[in-house]
Amino acid sequence: MGQGDKPSMNTAWSKPTKYIAGVGLVLLGIFVLYLSRSVIPLLIIAALIAVIVRSVIEWLYCEFSLPRGVAIAVSGRFLTKYKGLTKFLVLQFEPLLWNVLFDFL
Repeated sequence: MGQGDKPSMNTAWSKPTKYIAGVGLVLLGIFVLYLSRSVIPLLIIAALIAVIVRSVIEWLYCEFSLPRGVAIAVSGRFLTKYKGLTKFLVLQFEPLLWNVLFDFL
């Protein structure tokens, strides 16, 4: 063997090893979902709010030619000024998301 030669190693996984690893990862994923089940509806609500706010920012940016930073500040100001509306929307949709989640599980 020369100085640059490395011994050849077989790094391919056998079929049973792939099966065991796959089943283990699926079980781990299910366990993590089980542990985080109380947070999932809140994450969905946060994602929906983020999509809506991003749409508003894009609209302000394109329609009124506002700089993106100003559009972000305006939409953020709107959300903080009208906290009651945001809380109302969250409280309206949270039970619906819980029902969808528990029907799914």
